[in-house]
Amino acid sequence: MAQTAGVWGIDIGNCALKALHCYLNREDGSLVADAFDYIEYPNILTEPDIEPGDLVHDALTQFLSRNSIKGDKVAISVAGKNGITRFIKLPPVEPKRIPDLIKYEAKQVIPFDLKEVILDYQRLGGEKMNDLALEVDIGLFAMKRDVAYQLLEPFDDVHIPVDFVQLTPVTLYNTAMHEYMTNLPSPEEYDPENPPPFIGFLSMGTDNTDLVLTNGFKIWVRDIPIGGNQFTKALTTEMKLTFAKAEHLKRNANASTDKKALFQSMRSVFSNFVDEIQRSIRYFISLDRYATIDKIVGFGNAIQLAGLRKYLEQNLGITVEVANDFNNVNLTEIKNNPSFTDNIRTFAVCYGLCLQGLGIANLGTNFLPREIVHARIINSKKPWMATAAALLLLGATISFGSHVSHWQTSQNSSFQSLVSQAKSIASEVSSFNTQKEEEDKKFNENKDIGNDLLAHAGRSVEWLELMKVIDAALPSDPAGTNVQDIPIQRRNQVQIENIEAQPFGKVELWKEYVTKARYYKPNASEQSANGEENADSSSAEGQSGDSSDSSGDGESAVPKTWLVQITGFHYHNRLPDDKTVAPEGANYVRERIIKNLQEGRIKLALPPTFASWVEEQTVKMQNEEAENGSGDSEDGESSSPKPKKFTPRKAEGDDKEGVWYTMEQMGVSYPVLIEAPGICEIKEVIVPLYEERNNESAASSKVSDAGRGGAEAEGPTGGVESNKSKTVKLNKYPFIIQFLWTPTDPLQREINRQATLEEMERLAKEKAEQEAAQKAEEEESADDSTN
Repeated sequence: MAQTAGVWGIDIGNCALKALHCYLNREDGSLVADAFDYIEYPNILTEPDIEPGDLVHDALTQFLSRNSIKGDKVAISVAGKNGITRFIKLPPVEPKRIPDLIKYEAKQVIPFDLKEVILDYQRLGGEKMNDLALEVDIGLFAMKRDVAYQLLEPFDDVHIPVDFVQLTPVTLYNTAMHEYMTNLPSPEEYDPENPPPFIGFLSMGTDNTDLVLTNGFKIWVRDIPIGGNQFTKALTTEMKLTFAKAEHLKRNANASTDKKALFQSMRSVFSNFVDEIQRSIRYFISLDRYATIDKIVGFGNAIQLAGLRKYLEQNLGITVEVANDFNNVNLTEIKNNPSFTDNIRTFAVCYGLCLQGLGIANLGTNFLPREIVHARIINSKKPWMATAAALLLLGATISFGSHVSHWQTSQNSSFQSLVSQAKSIASEVSSFNTQKEEEDKKFNENKDIGNDLLAHAGRSVEWLELMKVIDAALPSDPAGTNVQDIPIQRRNQVQIENIEAQPFGKVELWKEYVTKARYYKPNASEQSANGEENADSSSAEGQSGDSSDSSGDGESAVPKTWLVQITGFHYHNRLPDDKTVAPEGANYVRERIIKNLQEGRIKLALPPTFASWVEEQTVKMQNEEAENGSGDSEDGESSSPKPKKFTPRKAEGDDKEGVWYTMEQMGVSYPVLIEAPGICEIKEVIVPLYEERNNESAASSKVSDAGRGGAEAEGPTGGVESNKSKTVKLNKYPFIIQFLWTPTDPLQREINRQATLEEMERLAKEKAEQEAAQKAEEEESADDSTN
């Protein structure tokens, strides 16, 4: 029986209940295991006609009869197949936004309503630059809520309060880190292109095996649906034995007189087991091309099966060890117990649970339902709350008695007139205060209404312009094209799923990161720039400063720069029977969207206030002419020419419909493709079935409704039949695009454009004059040489 308060790690397996008690030595902080229990069930829980709940209840009752849990915490495990484990890498983001991104990612990978699951996560790596989190790795773990309650039910029945619920692969990872990963380099010395070798940890259970691959910095897990039970079933089938005899023969294979026949009976399971491990390792290596696997360490009694370790080594080409001891925990008090030494390999999960309960585990996620945690906190504080309430009541009683005593001494008739006068003044003051509060309230309401009207009047135009910019940047088929005649994978279409924008202050830091990470590729004009900026780019840069600036009146100004994110996908990718589609995948996004956001143009109507600005320029021009000497002649007639009128300059393509602006003039900069995976697997999509047309009038009557986000599939030759459908296979490519957007005032934008056109006109004129002068010099030189 354990005498020192610590943690009980309890593993409810299909074959036996394993429990280990650990605590931390107060003198040196070392880990000590001072008690254990191993209770084997009469039958395996997964056998037919067996009530698992009854067997587990009996085992827990027996455990309580032999051990005390008073003052200890209890941690239990659940098989990895009952949970969801995902490891994701987040894009550059502010730390406070990480929970929102994780909730979004959880919705994508968890096939259940988030209200039905217990969700927990842990940050595994990444660095922080100023206020931006970079290269953040997140471990995302989830379990259905009903599974957790089903697991806790037998513990509630025997009154064992559970403090931690953890997935078996995570407990194995914690055990591996404490036992085998003690000499890792520091995070600063870690090189992603030359990482430490990985170690595989293989925990064989009764019906499944957990595989954990880690090098201390990264972790990858997989559940393999093969365990010791499959070997026993193979013996019952091949050798015509009862399940009990087959299990006995498997456990005592080394004492068998015919080991060859025994191995031949289980050969198919051996082969399937190795195939599953090889497939898992190959897939893992495909995810991390720098990863190497140094060795595999096996846990569980099934790993001792005769010939299994040698068979794994020969077929995997990797050293396989069997964990026969734990070196970083003091086992002095229990190591000489035969029941422990014979089953030490089965206590790896309990070991990891104890590490988490003591707060020294690397991964500390917990699937104990939050409502249970809250209920326990409330129950634990009820005695203290009752005591505090009693003391508060006692103090109030004493205070009340004291006040009554003083009140009685002040009840004198000489005070009554003064009291009445004071009450009258107080009542008058209160009335004035009430009137003032009502007037202040009306004033503030009117002020808020005015501020809202002023603020939203300009912003509504800005957001409409952003939508127009995005629409102009998206690919589309030429006008008049009937997209129903074009196969889907060749249409210039994308599906936009989401558009988000948030105020963004760390502009320069973001630009530096996306440039160094090669997300952003400057266009030809940017690469050849010599450092000089035209009027439009100067204006845009002046507006994209840090969002923490303040306005002139001392109030915080609205952030001027936004980070816009577009999430979507497209089908413009090659198919096995059509390999002529180009560009495809990320290249299609870069050439048809990113390039448009860099070099494209958009046509917008002139702002209504531009006419007033033109009039102001005309008046200014006429005033300058008057100041430069224009006036009446001696005979009284005017000698000045007709007053000039300011004429706005026009660029190529400007007309009554509107004028052209570049994306830079619209405040768009640094468009990048943040997420560029490989093309996804071919997906089957149900689309309308197009039937062949028989005449030209039918063809001309068909109207395309696909737009830029259409999802129709091509038919045999065209035509629409609304009551039919067809399933086609398409290559789906998802993408995430981000860019910076600095809203620009429409009038100021047009003024800047006019300044740019004026500068271009001046430069063109100077160039023409230089060419004319050079030509005259050449002609003069030619005449001189002739003479």
